[in-house]
Amino acid sequence: MHDTMSGPADRRSRRTAVPGTSSAALDVAEHEPANKSGGFIRVVAPPPSLSGVVDLIVMVVAPANVARQLRLARFPHVSAQVVFAIAQGRSLPGGRPTGTGHWASLLVVPAHLHLAPLRATVTQMVSVALHPTGLRLIATPGTAQLVGSRVVPLHALWGDAADDLLEQLINQRSLQGRLLKLVRSLEARLPVVALPHAIARQATELLLRTRGAIRIDALATSCRCTLRTLHTVLVAETGLRPKHFARILRLRHAVDLLAAGSGLNEAAAHAAYADQPHMTREFRVLFHQSPRSVVRTLRAARQPDFPLALPAHRPITDTGVLIARRRRAHN
Repeated sequence: MHDTMSGPADRRSRRTAVPGTSSAALDVAEHEPANKSGGFIRVVAPPPSLSGVVDLIVMVVAPANVARQLRLARFPHVSAQVVFAIAQGRSLPGGRPTGTGHWASLLVVPAHLHLAPLRATVTQMVSVALHPTGLRLIATPGTAQLVGSRVVPLHALWGDAADDLLEQLINQRSLQGRLLKLVRSLEARLPVVALPHAIARQATELLLRTRGAIRIDALATSCRCTLRTLHTVLVAETGLRPKHFARILRLRHAVDLLAAGSGLNEAAAHAAYADQPHMTREFRVLFHQSPRSVVRTLRAARQPDFPLALPAHRPITDTGVLIARRRRAHN
């Protein structure tokens, strides 16, 4: 059994960029589908150079009048995200003025178990979702700032380098330019990033393949390690305990099934819950809402009169953001 946190692969192996597959190949043409408000969300595949490190990229544009109508929250997520956001006011940590009356922030949103409300009025955002084992791209394993945190300024991990990057992102005047600048800064770190621990790679692969429907003791057996080692390695590499990792995957699978039209009992069975009440309890604990309420929110965001155009052919959960209209005050 493996009972150590380090190994030859961790000390010597490094990721290398693949020639000819850099951010130059990134499809970020600015002919975004948008509704009459001009607001949209777009999901972009990462360049091949970041394959296995970055899962996807999300771009958001919400004109001020649209942003004020929306409530945003981040879905429970098994991977960290690097986020550049422009918001009204100084509601996000580590913000700098853009010179246009807004404030820009460069943040890390760690993997998290519960729905996390985004209380800022965001008008533009580029979010790079790392692979669950891609955390080493931005932080060393076991980084204390990320475990249990909701939002961390990138400055806490990178220091002055993060401040310089934030300034460069502010100076870019297009969403396309900001995305390319952020992706290139991540590509530049590849040569010095060690591969994740072998146990973390194997455990993550099994968890993703089963959508969390695997007992943690069986997971440790498959990885040929003790439960203690599995816990230590997975927390260090992803920021999540094995049990929490599995809970998030089951919950997101259930959301996708319900959004696609499955009934409560069917979704609960396919997402490996003991029964429908078990699934409902998980929704209330992690989402603070019932399954039906979450599905109503997702479906409302697909209606033609919704003030933000969403990706047409992908589950909304892929964006990592739960989007709803703010409730209007009644006299």
